[in-house]
Amino acid sequence: MGTSQPVTILYTDHGEGLGGAENSLLILMRHLDRSRFRPVLACERGPLAQTARALGLEVYETNFPRLRGHPLALPRLWWSGWALASLARRHHAAILHSNTMRASLGTTLASRLAGCPMIWHGHDLYGPGRIGGRWYPRLMSRLAHTIIANSHAVARTIPRPDVHVIHNGIEVEHFHPQLSPSAARAQLGLPETGVLIGTVGRMQPWKGHHIFLQVARRVRDLLPDAHFLIVGGQVFAADADYAERLRHLAHELGIAQRVRFVGHQADVAPWLAAMDVFVQCSEAEPFGLVIVEAMAAARPVVAFADGGVPEIVLDGETGMLVAPGDVSHMAEAVAKLAVDRDLAQRMGRAGRERVETNFSATRYVRQIEELYEEILARRGP
Repeated sequence: MGTSQPVTILYTDHGEGLGGAENSLLILMRHLDRSRFRPVLACERGPLAQTARALGLEVYETNFPRLRGHPLALPRLWWSGWALASLARRHHAAILHSNTMRASLGTTLASRLAGCPMIWHGHDLYGPGRIGGRWYPRLMSRLAHTIIANSHAVARTIPRPDVHVIHNGIEVEHFHPQLSPSAARAQLGLPETGVLIGTVGRMQPWKGHHIFLQVARRVRDLLPDAHFLIVGGQVFAADADYAERLRHLAHELGIAQRVRFVGHQADVAPWLAAMDVFVQCSEAEPFGLVIVEAMAAARPVVAFADGGVPEIVLDGETGMLVAPGDVSHMAEAVAKLAVDRDLAQRMGRAGRERVETNFSATRYVRQIEELYEEILARRGP
């Protein structure tokens, strides 16, 4: 890059909760080559800021206001952009890298004011009836210097031909296939040998925990002794009653005694180790970071063949994919893997190998670093 000093990358994320986008950003910042790049994070006060500081990262708290329906939307946007531009100039940022929709509009303005290129990192499926509707991806396609999508499925919803698809990565070594299931199962009051089917995801309706319970009801008919586990907590205030609705549904389905809710867990590895089969019931999942984690833990995956999931799970090799919304076939696939332990282990091993090859943090970070180098080379000294 023609300089002995590391280049500053200013990351922006409104950080309302710790979802897949935020966890991927933390991995990126933590694993950047510090001899070449210096990460600086601008986010709102909250769990992202707290976690980043605990990791020793440089964090500045700023405001990314909600704009929809607010009478002062434009002045608030201008103020957000001006504050970010001031931060970028103060730290001599070479690139602005925006990680969420709410942060991206102010970041776009800041990139103009500060005179440095902006990357928009898309983590959602966009379009009619979805986040941002049609207007947001069209706007960002015009304004962003460079666009990254975390899956080909996301890239297809962005009306621009030069989107860079970079799959998220995880710290594979954290998910040991030989990790004992004993601790988590003991905490649940379950024997080590019983069948445990589980899912992981924050408490939001689109994550499909209610569908998981419907699948569980059908699996119980096939495997009366099976137990079920839901790992995940509330992130957004709008979803405050979802967990209670799920508990009520479990009672209605007659499986309440078989389902365990353990809320948010900072470390999901022990819980994945306790599962025999991992199930993902998200509706139109953009990527599916927790699926990668389950595969790294050598757990066979059953999921809907929708969104970015088929880019991760190889049907019949690392798990089983079923048509979106097909609860009956999903239950049959889960039961098959729960009973056929040899098949489950083969798929688990294949999943682990696939993650090591395609979804490691090292691969993910190096691809983004190479993109930074390309942008800086085009920009010149």
